[in-house]
Amino acid sequence: MAQEDINEELKITLQEINKGIKLLVLANRRNIEKERNDFLDTGVNRKVLNLCNGKRQIKEIAKKVGKTSRTIQYVVDGLLAYSFVTLIKASYGKAKFPKKL
Repeated sequence: MAQEDINEELKITLQEINKGIKLLVLANRRNIEKERNDFLDTGVNRKVLNLCNGKRQIKEIAKKVGKTSRTIQYVVDGLLAYSFVTLIKASYGKAKFPKKL
């Protein structure tokens, strides 16, 4: 099998997978929305989300909320998973700043 054939099959497979994902999301939209809202029911999670402006690092957010950096990292990971925030790369070093979408 030629490399072009393999690439074409992979593209088709990826398209089918993406269609399946879209169907699953549509079928479970209410459950997903409920989970997203439940995640924000925790006061800390909502505070963290409101502090994610793309200019504060995790440690700065932790200081403002009064929690450890590790706790805030877990919250930010959840916010990322539910697509509430994205990470902005700093113009220097490896730092990333969470930003509310």
